[in-house]
Formats: sequence, structure tokens, C-alpha cells
Amino acid sequence: MPSFSHSKLTTYQQCPQKYKFRYVDEIPPPVRSIELHLGDTVHQALEKLYADALLGKPHSSDELLAFYQEKWAEGYAPQMRIVRSGTNARTYLELGRQMLMAYHKRFYPFNESTTLELEEKFSFPLYELALRQRWPDARRITLIWHYLTFDQAITIAKTLRQLEMVKQKALDLISRIEATTVFPTEVTPLCDWCEYKEMCPAMKKC
Repeated sequence: MPSFSHSKLTTYQQCPQKYKFRYVDEIPPPVRSIELHLGDTVHQALEKLYADALLGKPHSSDELLAFYQEKWAEGYAPQMRIVRSGTNARTYLELGRQMLMAYHKRFYPFNESTTLELEEKFSFPLYELALRQRWPDARRITLIWHYLTFDQAITIAKTLRQLEMVKQKALDLISRIEATTVFPTEVTPLCDWCEYKEMCPAMKKC
């Protein structure tokens, strides 16, 4: 049975052609964007941070940044796409450093809450609904999105009725995807950042 992650669903909504390249044809991205590399590297650093904090070994900011620098160097390639004018690879490297330093300063020593999982996979891929399936006795579940670029956190708590609406919308989208046989390109300003831009039929016509 196919599974649908949040990123998989949003990719289809963003551009069905991109969805086809990535999930139907399973074509590895020929070009990687610097933003994707930045996001992956920051994610690795935070995962390492919390994994070691669970063992009672909270990292200092210098240790965190050293790990981030190491992972950045491992994954970086000179041919990565950089779209924004006036920026280069070092611009994004420094942005990641600033985000991690601000995050570390805000939450150190990372003991204000209990970390249950770092990368938990759910077979019921509907976000808060998945958490309620895993912990049915939980009275209240609050989702927190950390926007590291702006050093802000947004908190959201939904009623059961709202969650059912989210569930139905997701199921409707999945049904639409499974019935799709033609995957048109959705041309938007985001196309400049797409890793499949060079092979996209719509871009070749431009």
C-alpha cells in the first residue's frame, strides 16, 4: 500500500509534474538547490543535538556549530543551484550558523520538555491525527512549528472536528493523486528553485 507524507502531498499541490518526476518516475534530482542543502544540514544538526541531549550530553553552541560545519562540507557541491542574486554558498552557510546559534541560545539546556521521538514514522500519515493514534489518552496535543530563519515559534491546537476536516481533505487529495494519469506543470516563480527545471517540458518552451 502506498504511503503519502506531508511533503509528498504538498509536492503534488505545488506541481503535478514535479510530483511525477520525484515519486512516479523516481528520478533522482539532477540539480540540488542550496536551500535544500541548508535545510537538510540544519535538520541533521538539530537531530544530533537532541539525540545527545537524550543521553544527558547537551552540546555547547560551539560543538553544535562544528557538527553543522562538518555536515555542510560533506553534502555541499559547487554545482548546487543558487537563485537569489547577491548571495553565494557562504551566505547560506552563515545563515544556518545564525539560525542554530539563536535556537541553541533559546532552548539550552533542552530540558524544558521530554523528547519522545526524533524521527518517528507513522503508518497513519495525517500529522496530529497520527499522534493521537499513537497516544490515545493524551487530552491535548499542541503542534509547534519552529521557524529558525526568524527565531520564532508558532503554536497550533485543533479541535477534533477540525482534525476530521484535515483528515478528509488529505484523503480527498490522495484519491485525486491516485486517479491522476496526466501530470501538468504548474508554472510559478518557484520554478527557478526546482531541481527538475532543466528537464521540465514547460521550461524548455520558455
